[in-house]
Amino acid sequence: KMSFGGMSEIYEVNDFSSKSKWAMKVTDASDKRKADAALREVKVLKTVSHPSLPRIVDCFEENGYFCVIMDYIDGYNLKNMVEDYGGLKEKDAIKIGIKLSMALEYLHSKGFIYRDLKPSNVMITKEGYIRLVDFGLTSESDGYMPNSEFYLPSVVSNLIERGIKNVKVMVAEEKWYGVT
Repeated sequence: KMSFGGMSEIYEVNDFSSKSKWAMKVTDASDKRKADAALREVKVLKTVSHPSLPRIVDCFEENGYFCVIMDYIDGYNLKNMVEDYGGLKEKDAIKIGIKLSMALEYLHSKGFIYRDLKPSNVMITKEGYIRLVDFGLTSESDGYMPNSEFYLPSVVSNLIERGIKNVKVMVAEEKWYGVT
């Protein structure tokens, strides 16, 4: 067993014919909440293709368990990395943030909202690539998503401090204001 969470357990499995290593996520199929989350994850990951998202190669139900075979990610989750090494260099944190933003933007463009962003769901491979994992809470968009040229007020001050001008801001009344 590689890891476990509130919804499933993950095992390292080997395909001896192709000599490939995979991850198998196992969920109790009798628990509706867990099974629904596993099915959501399969739906999302079967629909998308992005370098920061794992691929699903198979899924099946056996002996009361729902099993998903997906990319094996050889690396560390961000939570453990920060705990073990005491944090990240600023340039590394910025790189991770940019890669995560690109993955989230891609998911949004495909109509999905990733709702479980936390350090333990961000994997960093031994080669330094970023992989976002655990899509059980992901939901489909209702079609309304702000254009990427607009920002929430909470991030505008940071953008202005970095010298970015002409930022458009979304406020609670759903009006758009320009900041120069």
